[in-house]
Amino acid sequence: MSAPLTRNLTLGESHQHAFERLLDYDNRAQIAASGQQSREMQSTWFGLQVNLGSMPLLLPQQQLAEVLSPPVLTPIPGTPAWILGLANHYGRLLPVVDLYGFVFGRSWPDASSNRVIVTDTEPCVGLVVSKLSHSVRTAPPVAKEPSLELDPALNRWVSGQTHHLGTAMAVLELPPIIDAVTHWKRN
Repeated sequence: MSAPLTRNLTLGESHQHAFERLLDYDNRAQIAASGQQSREMQSTWFGLQVNLGSMPLLLPQQQLAEVLSPPVLTPIPGTPAWILGLANHYGRLLPVVDLYGFVFGRSWPDASSNRVIVTDTEPCVGLVVSKLSHSVRTAPPVAKEPSLELDPALNRWVSGQTHHLGTAMAVLELPPIIDAVTHWKRN
């Protein structure tokens, strides 16, 4: 018994196949743009796993614009130590905040793996985290449970939790953090 023969596509058939794929991509993009997303996508949440010190946390990916290596900063006199300064970010001034310093009142001693997460909010803020791990695709966050052990200083900034690889992970609520760091008052 011989193997079935496979024939190569002609140039016209190949173009037709490519056109059909592009048409399929276009149809899926139009469906997504119209809000008719699949059930799977509606029940999926994307986050960015970062560390504040040694604590792993998730940031909502839809509120983030990009990740940077720590930029050159211009200090701002008279501000708290957790406001690290201003960076030139594509010609705009970007306030950069030490998120660990803001939450815990002191800087994390090991800055070797620090990254700046630029928020996709108004105002745009750069948040320095101790470590960037990876992007996470998981079920949408739910209300945090009492069993989720958090430092009391961090607890007020956590909006919920989700499970990733069998571990409960805290999700930071960015709008209140951004509001607090952009509206601080001198004592």
